[in-house]
Amino acid sequence: MIGLVQGPGIGVESRPLPHPAQPPLLTAGAERLAVLALAAGAFVMALNANVMAALLPYLEEDPLLAEALTSSGKGQLVGIAGIAGAVGAVLLGPVVDKMGRRLPMFVGMLVFSLASFAHVFAEGFEALLWARAVAGFAGGVVYSSASAAVADLVPYERRAKAMGVFTAGMFLGLPVGLPLAGIMAESGNWQGIYWVQGALGLVSMVAIRFTLPAGLGKGTEFVANLSRLLRLEVFAALASVMLYVGAFFTVVQLSGDWMEASGILPKNRQWLVWLILGLCSALGSLGLGWVGDRIGKRRWANIATLGVAVLLLALSTVDGVVGLTMVGVPMAVIAAARTAPFQALISELVPGSTRGTLMGIRSAAVNLGTGVFPLLFVLGDYKENLYLAAGGVFVSFLLVQLLVKKR
Repeated sequence: MIGLVQGPGIGVESRPLPHPAQPPLLTAGAERLAVLALAAGAFVMALNANVMAALLPYLEEDPLLAEALTSSGKGQLVGIAGIAGAVGAVLLGPVVDKMGRRLPMFVGMLVFSLASFAHVFAEGFEALLWARAVAGFAGGVVYSSASAAVADLVPYERRAKAMGVFTAGMFLGLPVGLPLAGIMAESGNWQGIYWVQGALGLVSMVAIRFTLPAGLGKGTEFVANLSRLLRLEVFAALASVMLYVGAFFTVVQLSGDWMEASGILPKNRQWLVWLILGLCSALGSLGLGWVGDRIGKRRWANIATLGVAVLLLALSTVDGVVGLTMVGVPMAVIAAARTAPFQALISELVPGSTRGTLMGIRSAAVNLGTGVFPLLFVLGDYKENLYLAAGGVFVSFLLVQLLVKKR
């Protein structure tokens, strides 16, 4: 596998670009608190993105929703937040560069929390769809601002490790949010998780307000620097993000229905799967982030991407809990370990004055992938879709290997 990753591309294996040390913006302790606050924001965003995996089997029992929850309806509920998030991140990415990171995150978290509470009072499919769209739009702005803020705060030499802490917050949405959502739904209150989500959003909003420097990422340019993004390398990296995240996200989100329908695990016991795999993801992000800083962020991301593609193919052979554990645990660790170094790599493709715009478009690519792939996957059965997912992940590897330079 290493030989494949280090093989010749199209002139991309040039000598690493120098990255002179940047002076810290905060003391070491203040920097850690700021990164933790941003990780808390990522955790709340992940709740909104992921809890549908646990809720879908129960939403079918709600008389106000049951009629609309065909395969297409399920795909819309899973995907609409991602599509709206893509729109929000693209439209407001340049604003994040102009105004700085803190204010857009503060306002975005407030709107997100209000939209989360709107889930509780939604009466019918359309109202729920609108609530998810508004929450997704705000979430796209928050996540792009937060990921740019981490890159602004932490020098590139140790940025993969910091991104590992940040993305660990995102991955914790799985082991915490999904079991909690499942337990609440099992008790007859599927809306309860959105009370929790909204409240945590308000807490994160306050934490971000008091830990981030006021002028962080604030620039003098608005859209004049967009030409810096019009490079093949940037397009390749963003396309890789869209393919990889979209494929992997959809495999996870539709796995609850698959486990129930195939008899692998009934819906009232699936919370244990989310707990174990989510904790493995968080540990992979926290424990392996430093590897990208040590051996190269591009190299480590590509090794992990190939590993995920192989394990997705292996998942198509699973027919019981033992097999699910043997494939799911390493896949959760490796997939999480890939995210932080690749996000750090992308953050360095452009100067800091364009970073918010780039990370906004990256967030849009993530949301576009999570919005489009569910609509494609519901057309076939789950195991067939695993082949499609593995193919998408492999293409994402090729894009980076051939077209993105190492740094």
